[in-house]
Formats: sequence, structure tokens, C-alpha cells
Amino acid sequence: MLPGKPPAARPAAALVQAGAEVLAWADDQPWIVGRAGSDRVTSTSAGRYRVAVIGDHRVEAAELADRAGALRPSGRWERLLELPGSYHLVVLDGSVTWLFGDSAGLRPVFATVQSGAVFLGSRARPLAALGHRHLDVDHLAVQLLAPAPPLALAESGTSPYRGVSELPPGTAARIDASGALRTEAWWTVPDDDVGAADGAVLLREALRGAVAVRCEADAPVAVELSGGLDSSALSALAFERVGPRTLNLSRASADPANDDLRWARLVTAAQPGAGHRVLAVGEVPGQFDGWQQALPLDSPGPTAVSPARAAFLWQQALDGGARVLLSGKGGDEVLLPPLTYLGSAPRLLARQHRRGWTALRGTRVRDVRAEAAFPGPYRAAVAGALDGAMDWESGPWVPRWLTVTARRRLEERLRDAAAGARPLHDRPHQHTAVAALRAMARWNRLQADAAGTLGLRMAYPFQDRAVLDAALSVRGHHRSSPFAFKPLLTGALRDVLPAEVLTRRTKGGYNADDRAAARRHRRGLASLLLRDSALADHGLVDPAALAPAVREWAAAEGTDELTLLMTLNAEVWARTAEGRPLTEGAVLC
Repeated sequence: MLPGKPPAARPAAALVQAGAEVLAWADDQPWIVGRAGSDRVTSTSAGRYRVAVIGDHRVEAAELADRAGALRPSGRWERLLELPGSYHLVVLDGSVTWLFGDSAGLRPVFATVQSGAVFLGSRARPLAALGHRHLDVDHLAVQLLAPAPPLALAESGTSPYRGVSELPPGTAARIDASGALRTEAWWTVPDDDVGAADGAVLLREALRGAVAVRCEADAPVAVELSGGLDSSALSALAFERVGPRTLNLSRASADPANDDLRWARLVTAAQPGAGHRVLAVGEVPGQFDGWQQALPLDSPGPTAVSPARAAFLWQQALDGGARVLLSGKGGDEVLLPPLTYLGSAPRLLARQHRRGWTALRGTRVRDVRAEAAFPGPYRAAVAGALDGAMDWESGPWVPRWLTVTARRRLEERLRDAAAGARPLHDRPHQHTAVAALRAMARWNRLQADAAGTLGLRMAYPFQDRAVLDAALSVRGHHRSSPFAFKPLLTGALRDVLPAEVLTRRTKGGYNADDRAAARRHRRGLASLLLRDSALADHGLVDPAALAPAVREWAAAEGTDELTLLMTLNAEVWARTAEGRPLTEGAVLC
């Protein structure tokens, strides 16, 4: 998004020359420039204000004009974000410009200054190109932490490129008449005070609205149906909306203990006429297949290093006539709060749940008590995160091959971030849930960008603002229980999903498939990570310390498996960002 002033003319021309188009004008100057792709753009204007909604939504220009006109006197533009879907909202109100993203982080907001003017965007890479910005090595180091960096570090305002900043989700960028940039928070994590019955109604209606936004009148709707409850819910709601135009895509697993496919078939058996494409084990490209043609994404992520597998699934949806693919990612994060939810549960119920979790896990009650205990002070947890103090979130796990210099830089950044850090909510389970969801969203937005290049729109309804608000407003002990799996979701969709599906308590995995992929690609991955490594050149990893882990990758478990993946993601991204080759050499280890 450009300032709509003369300083924007030259950058706008450069973007258009690179293939972008002017999506909206203001005062005869380019205002919104980009590639809409599969995103829907709806705009309206009256007098001195203009409003545009860009993304997954179904608002028409007339409705948008009515809503905007009603809100203009109060300036409460954030109320437009109550519309179903996932999108950016752009507002020009007189001489003030606003850019709103979403609350999950699927629709980010970036900012940079070029030629004396502030430029806003939905991706860091094009903004970096305006000023020929180089990658931020400290930010790259953060991406090595598994399973995700601490939220205070991930949302500290940096981006993959120096000179480009990222606003935290739920925060709007405001450019006033003088051209100065301010940020204003428009969303906060809700209190979880709603009961089970009311919460089930809220979640059902929010999910129905989220799925309806993605359903088109003349095309099939594809669903990535793993067989888990979250994707099963989306499949059932899609069928409720479009009937036989539902196209379910399921992946078989090489792991005999994975029973996902059985449950997926139970879901589709209740959908007469709907399509169900089962992708056999040998049919689907494996993890890391095609890494030599990695996708040039906005930041490090797993989609770039397994492009063949991702593209294969997307092509199945496109071949079936679908233009959108629904994914259940994000469901676990909002529907399964950590055990710290017991701290705000009634005392008797908390005791029952502790005993239930102890029996279900086959562990000791003191272990469950420790996991459910209120964590320590948040700022201290952030500052000491690399030493295992971060009990507000999962991890972070530090790669054993991180250099001493890189670790010191991370520790400095954590201390700086801790100085002003505050949890997203006073109840730790609410903070933890949203922190995990935002980590997922940072990867999902990269996946959506990559799919968009093929003309497919990826959709993650569980990460919509309305669904997020509905789920998080329900008491933690109604969202998770040792006596029922995802009780809030099953209560919400009791009349939509087959009864047997509601009884599922297992969760499938694909570790056997992934380890076979690591064995198959051992030579190439060793060459990539150990020969002319971009991360090593930037002083982030020690190849000698990394080599033994790469050698044993196929047998890696726990923290090593995840930190290897994060290292690979960062290496591939750094090479693509700097234009360095991704070639397979002959290094053996």
C-alpha cells in the first residue's frame, strides 16, 4: 500500500513494471498496488474516504458502503473486521490512512520508509525490494529456535529484512497527515468466561460463517481431510453448504498405527455424491522432494523445502475444479489449551481433571500438577528463554550447532524484548493458545502465498477472527478435558458430524514417512547444510557440530528432529533470498 502522494509515484511504477497492478487510486495517485491473485478486492468511496477489503470475504460494494458510511462519524473502522473471513482492511479517511491485518497473523502488516514516505504492505519482500534492503541476520537467527521463537521475540517488530518492520497481529498501522506512522491495537485476547452450551452455539455459527465465505456458487470446494476432528468438521460444514460439490482429499500413511484414513472414510460415507480422493503412499511426493527448486517465500517455512509434496496436493484440488482448499490447521491450538487452564477452573473440577490427565497419560499426579502450575513472571521467562525458563509457551529449543556468537545475539535480543513484554492475557492458557496459533499462522501464510501462485486459495477457517473469538471465549475446561476429546467442537457439531466420528480420541502421525524422506535425501541435505552454508557464512551455525546430527537425521527424535527442520528451513530461505544456488553436491556424511 502506497501513501497516495507524489513520493509514491516512482516506487509504484517500479512495482507495476515488476508485474503488480494498481488496485486502487487516491487523488490521482496509486494507493493500493499488488497482485490480488485469488484474493477478492471490494472497495467503496464517498467524499473524502475510501475503504477496501482484500482477501477471503464475501462483502459486496453496496454492503461495504453502508457499513463504512455508518462507521465514518465515529472512526471505528475496526468494526468492519467483524465481517466473516480473513482479509486486510484499508481505509483512507481524509488525510489519514489505515491498514488493518487480522488477529491471527495470516494477514500481516509490514512497514518501511522510502524516499521520505511510509509504505505499508502485506509482505516484507516487495517492501524490501523498494529500498534494496538486505536480510536481517539477527532475525534469521530467531528462526532457528524450535518449535517457534518466543512470541515476544517473534513480534518484536523486526522482519526478515533490515529496514522493514512487522506489526504484531491485532495491530493497525496509521499514517497521519504529516506522514508519520503510528500503531494502534484493535484486538485483545478475550476472557474465557462463556459456558459450554453457549460456547458450542458461538463456535458452530462462527465456523459455519467461515466455511460459507469460502464456498462459491459455481465451483467445488476442496477440503484437506486428514480424518482428524478439525478437518472433519470443515468437510461436514462444506457438504452442508455445497453438497456433492465437496471434494475431500485424504493422504494415506506408511505408518500402520496411523488410522486417519478410517476416520476420513467415516466422514465421507455420510456425504452422498461428494468426492473423496485418497492419495496413496507411493503416489504423494515425500518430504524434501523438489527442495532444489525451493519456493522464494517471504520468510523461512517448511513449504519451501518440500515444494513437490505441497504442489501435488494443490494440483489435486485444482484438477477437481476447486479454487479453494480448506485446512483444519489452527484447530488444535484454539481447542486444546494447555493444562494451565486448571488454574481458573472450579476447584473440584480441577481436581477431577488432574486425576483424569494422570490416568490418561499414565504418569504421576505431581507431573500433571507441575505442568498445570501458574508459570513464573513473564518478563523473566522471556529473558531466560534460552535457558529453559519460558514456561508460558512451548520451547524454545536451541540447536546444538548454534554458534556461541549467535547465541549471545539471541540472548541480547531476548533481554531487549523482555524489557517491555507483557503476556497476551493474564490467564496463561489463553496466552499460550494464541502464541501457538500465531506461530502456526506465520507458516500457513507462506503456504497460502505458494498455493496462490498456482491459482489456488488456501483457507484456514480456525484462524479467522470470528472463530478465534468464539473458541477463546469459552472456559478452558470446556475446550479440553481428559474425559472427552475436544468437547467444545464435538458439542458444536453434534448434529453435523457422524456420531461415530465424535468418539475419536486418537491422532495420526506421519513420522515414518518423514524419516524415510530424510534417509532418501541424506546426501543432498548434507551438501546443502554443510557445504558453502549461508547460515555458516552469516556466523549462525557451526557445520562441524551440525554434521553428526545430519548424519543421523533419519533416526532423530524430539528436539533434534525439530531443530534440524528449522535449520533447513532457514538455510533454504537464506539462499533463495540472496540468490545463492540450491544445488546437490556429492558430500557424504
